[in-house]
Amino acid sequence: MMPNYDLESAAAAVAPFKWYQKRWGRAIIIAVVVMAALLVVSSWLMIDLMLKVARQSGSAQSGIEKVLSGEEVARARQLAEKTDRPYLGNLEAKLVVVEFGDFKCPFSGQEFSVIRGLINKYKDDILLIYRHFPIYKNSAQLAQAAWCAQEQDKFWPLHDRLFFSQDQELSDDALKQLAQQAGVDLKKFNACVASKKYEGRVTEDATDGQALGVRGTPTFFINGIKVEGVVTLEDWEKIIRKYEATINSQ
Repeated sequence: MMPNYDLESAAAAVAPFKWYQKRWGRAIIIAVVVMAALLVVSSWLMIDLMLKVARQSGSAQSGIEKVLSGEEVARARQLAEKTDRPYLGNLEAKLVVVEFGDFKCPFSGQEFSVIRGLINKYKDDILLIYRHFPIYKNSAQLAQAAWCAQEQDKFWPLHDRLFFSQDQELSDDALKQLAQQAGVDLKKFNACVASKKYEGRVTEDATDGQALGVRGTPTFFINGIKVEGVVTLEDWEKIIRKYEATINSQ
């Protein structure tokens, strides 16, 4: 005679122990979920903080905090402020701003319109010197082309057009077209670019930048004090007021 067989009892006997259905099991699950959520949130906050620091690293408030000796500032000014470079503003100005930029850098492009507005407003009070710090692909070639435009006193018209064209992949023909729009003699410009005669000048800018601690673009030296990254017009106004007060008190 076959023994009685309880299917439900047999299934219960072989089923795994459902600890997660117990009160203490649910408590463990809740604790693990909360810890995981806290980990995700803290990681996100850390990343967000790092991004904010990276974006704001060039603000006037963060860039001028490091205190340098007068000797260090003087050395920085001597290396940075080379007036045989393209410049705008007043050569006799007591406030000298040196920009290390890159025509392909989106942050340099973001700063471009701010600087232009600043110089237009304070052209009698500021000397702006532009120096090249090529980082991106083909940036060095564009810097050399800008020097060839400088040879014809057309640096700034080409400078502006290169920044306006940042979203384009510039072919040789496109670059020539921009140069022509800037008003250069195209035959002389083409010969200059082909000769690479200003390669050494661009390399010198990059070497000086490295010696000055430039790590990215744009980087500014304001009377020898380094300010990194994008600087808002509001912060530039604060910087100008700060230095005007300092200069006037001397």
